[in-house]
Amino acid sequence: MILGTGLVALDIIINSTPGTAPIITAGGSCGNVLTILSFLGYNSYPIARLASNEATNRLLGDISKWGVKTKLISTTPDGSTPIIIQRLKSGKDGEITHRFEFRDPETGKYLPSYKPVLAKAVDVIVDAVSECNLFYFDRLSRGTIELAKFYKNMVQ
Repeated sequence: MILGTGLVALDIIINSTPGTAPIITAGGSCGNVLTILSFLGYNSYPIARLASNEATNRLLGDISKWGVKTKLISTTPDGSTPIIIQRLKSGKDGEITHRFEFRDPETGKYLPSYKPVLAKAVDVIVDAVSECNLFYFDRLSRGTIELAKFYKNMVQ
């Protein structure tokens, strides 16, 4: 069983080729790692504090297709579902370039960003899943440190 916390995001991949629709998929380093591990047959549980909104619904729908366990993902009004735009462009030489964007291309406003799991939620999380074989994290916060301390004893 693998648990992890960090960036779990909704990626919007935009290809500059005319007529190509954006691809909307789960992403973020933690989201990607735990989805890949689930695909490879591991029980993977991301720990995240997401918003109650359509972006979260799409993200959860995507990772669930790959067998990722979502019971440690909270969806609350004070959460945040990070949205990251990935833009692919072909240069004059045919080389494809890639860049990340963190602002809404229409309004210029920042898109929702990462919010860490709160330290006060640690007891609820470890009560829900008290063992693991591997604990992954890619963002540091007080809650992450507390989770890492607890699960360290499980993976030795």
